[in-house]
Amino acid sequence: MKLKELWNYSGTVSTEIRFRSQLDANPASRSRVKEQPDRMKKQISNSGKASSFIAILFISLLAISSLLGGYVSTGSELSLLMVAMSTSMYLVFSFVLIFFLYLMQTTGFFSAGATLLPATLPLSQKDLENLTMLSFVRVFLAPVATTLVVFPLGSAVLYGPLSGLGSFLACLVTVLLSIGALLHASKWFSRKMREAPSSRAGTAVRVLAGVGAVVGMLLTYMMMNFIPDLIMLIGGSGLAIGSLQFTFLSLVFPFSFGIFVGAISAAGSLPLMTFLIAAMASSLYVGAGIMVFGYSRRTLKSATLGGIAGERATVGEEIDLEVVSPTRGLIRKDMRLVTRSLGSLSFFILPIVMAIIAIPIIAAPAGGLIRSMNALSGIVYASSFAGMGVVGLLSVDTEGASVYDGTPLSSTLTLKAKAYVFQVTHTLSMAAVAIVLSLYSLTTAYVMLIPVAQIPVGIAVAMSIGGFIFGKKGGGRVTAVNMGSDQIMMFQSLFISGLISVLPLVGYGLVLLQTGLHMLALLTQGLVATLAAVAAFRLAPRMLLD
Repeated sequence: MKLKELWNYSGTVSTEIRFRSQLDANPASRSRVKEQPDRMKKQISNSGKASSFIAILFISLLAISSLLGGYVSTGSELSLLMVAMSTSMYLVFSFVLIFFLYLMQTTGFFSAGATLLPATLPLSQKDLENLTMLSFVRVFLAPVATTLVVFPLGSAVLYGPLSGLGSFLACLVTVLLSIGALLHASKWFSRKMREAPSSRAGTAVRVLAGVGAVVGMLLTYMMMNFIPDLIMLIGGSGLAIGSLQFTFLSLVFPFSFGIFVGAISAAGSLPLMTFLIAAMASSLYVGAGIMVFGYSRRTLKSATLGGIAGERATVGEEIDLEVVSPTRGLIRKDMRLVTRSLGSLSFFILPIVMAIIAIPIIAAPAGGLIRSMNALSGIVYASSFAGMGVVGLLSVDTEGASVYDGTPLSSTLTLKAKAYVFQVTHTLSMAAVAIVLSLYSLTTAYVMLIPVAQIPVGIAVAMSIGGFIFGKKGGGRVTAVNMGSDQIMMFQSLFISGLISVLPLVGYGLVLLQTGLHMLALLTQGLVATLAAVAAFRLAPRMLLD
């Protein structure tokens, strides 16, 4: 089949890839696609266009910021160094942006069987492999094209065509390495998803990988605001680098490309040996990029011809049956569901992620002390999306109440099991806040105990929101929640979680203002949090039908 025909067909296949990847990454979409398939198809299509637009916007801003960071110092002693560092920073952030912007979608590409459609077509194996490769390329077309055009074109305009050519080669190698790393990470994560669900180590690995992926995405967005400052900081500190250290730096990717492009772009003296080493290292990385491209083709080929296998099933071994309590069994079931994809896992780890993002709010100014207000603000921010985490945990049961209609399980028992699961992440979230507080100088050691006294709130939030949703939407029975279609209920859940989370903190603040005693304020906070948990545990079952 001709390349033009394969390219035309790959458009349909890439749409299918996006569709299946979105369904696999978003647990709430699986039930909605059965109810409103046309609407879901349109929403997923719009989501794909929005992702492409965001990728183009971010990479374009990154390229412009990097070019300006190097160009403003042209003609000074910083000229070569600033161009080298700005190019290196652009390559680093391009690598990270492509990796994290498309991590969830690429993971869904492997785990959702996105190549099932082209496998049914009357094509030869070679055409099928090429079609899959082109379809995958179309998914990355927007960020790849932007990476390969904006920065090299700007370099050519500012410094000449030779600089533009060197920048294009550096960007091409960066794209190949980023996509190769992305495919490897997605393949590994998909394999972990298919390992024995009873493996505690496997579950821990999946949770940690999910935390790293989600935090990486958020940090990438946050770091975009500081690109010019980073370029100036690194460039300024580079004056203290000696010739030997600078030569060693030319061996490391992406500084080898940055130094090479800086040497041919800006007026400045660079030792011949350093230039030759940078050129040789860049050539080696070009070869590595070609090898990674071959690896990417083989990875896509394996996905086309059978997907990613997990643990091999063994035949003939005895099966051990373990009798556990219904609550423990439901907890195991929920843990298997939330770790089956990166999308559902992101809801489970949301409280932990919010605690990590709250670190800048908690941190005191240089030389300052952490006061109770810093801790209270950090806890409020970390708990602000607790309702979304609970709703996300409820949404993993995508079939809704039909899962439980034929089972002799009470709705109260199911809700309690989900509350226990949420309590784990809430406890880890508060522990993260306490650890961050311990790293700073505190006005009093009692400040570090504020997040500890907030731990019982997790049960109160989960039981209250679960009872409200099951009672209002499910008529007292267990039901799933679609965050896309049930937006009103989502906002109501956020309001409930915010109200419950703030009450103990308000008690702490009022007692501290009246008495000035941190110990008494902590006791008040812990008492209010415990009473909220006990009240939710007793009142929520009254809204359910068993």
